Amino acid sequence: MKLFGPNNHSKYRVQWETLPKSKQKEVAALISSHYGFDDVKQSSVAKVQEWARMSNNFRVRVKSEGKWSNILFRKHIQLKDKKSFDVLDKLFGFLLTEGVPVPRIVRTKDGKTTFQEGDSFYVMYEFIPGNHYRGTLKELKDIARQTALLHLALQETPFAREIAAKRQIVVPWTMEGWDAIFEAAKLKRGKMVDLVKESRDFILQEAQKIQKGFKNVRPTKMQPIHCDLHPQNTIFSKKERLIAFLDFEGVRMGEVCRDAANACHRFVRQFAVCQGGEWRKTVPQGLKIFMKEYTKVSPLKEVRLFPLYIQDEILRKLFQDLSRYCLENNQRQVEGGELEKKLNLLKEASILEEYYGKLRR
Repeated sequence: MKLFGPNNHSKYRVQWETLPKSKQKEVAALISSHYGFDDVKQSSVAKVQEWARMSNNFRVRVKSEGKWSNILFRKHIQLKDKKSFDVLDKLFGFLLTEGVPVPRIVRTKDGKTTFQEGDSFYVMYEFIPGNHYRGTLKELKDIARQTALLHLALQETPFAREIAAKRQIVVPWTMEGWDAIFEAAKLKRGKMVDLVKESRDFILQEAQKIQKGFKNVRPTKMQPIHCDLHPQNTIFSKKERLIAFLDFEGVRMGEVCRDAANACHRFVRQFAVCQGGEWRKTVPQGLKIFMKEYTKVSPLKEVRLFPLYIQDEILRKLFQDLSRYCLENNQRQVEGGELEKKLNLLKEASILEEYYGKLRR
């Protein structure tokens, strides 16, 4: 996988896959049981294609008050408690009043935000048609501004305490934890674990560097942050304007600089993919554009810390995925190009420091 090249989050067109009739029947039955629609069109049930193996997002036609419309029905994998969905419902309502484009949760016929079947929680959202962030110049400028507006709104949310109490999906890594992961990896066999073993020295080197880097850093501003801003967690219109931020599952208290840094990395790298050519030219160009547009809306003083926060957040996600894989034998989060993608993102982050350094001059 090339630095700043396409990965499994670079596909921007939203496409839908028709499901087997048995799965269509299962999804339609869940909706009919828990929601008060006049009718559910079973044959319309389709699954979003991007990274289809991991997708649990279904587009379904439903009839209400004599009119047919689409909804998005989602089986949540990572959130495991009802309180988290109630917090998201409040947060979405607040963000919409602040002008931040997010989807609305459709309540069950009992007025609830979610329902549980087995070990999973299900939520219905309004359907927002469009495509993901492609990486055009116009889109890059818009996502930078909209990210800043999102952060300003999150700063004012009256639900900060509830967000702080919400269970964290991605937790900080520790050197002891990395040691446990790589010890467990020694007992496994296969191509995937071979990649883990090959990456050991690089991961530990980066972890030690980040640990050292944070020793002399004063704590920066903490507030609710999205934590997973990337191209496929956005919907854009044909006019290349953002019409929705998606997937607030991981929202937590954190450094706004961390969220801005990781958003900058992910959207700028896709800008480089979209523009084509030599990334050493397009990445610096994209960084300047993102920072200029972001700071027009909200000042950001800690640009020098961007590389630290980018690498630390990628390490957190790698730590979570490899813990599940090596310690729990759950390989769901490392298959389908996910492990290769995150390792590549970490390599990219490790070379971005010189570019952020030039931005400060």
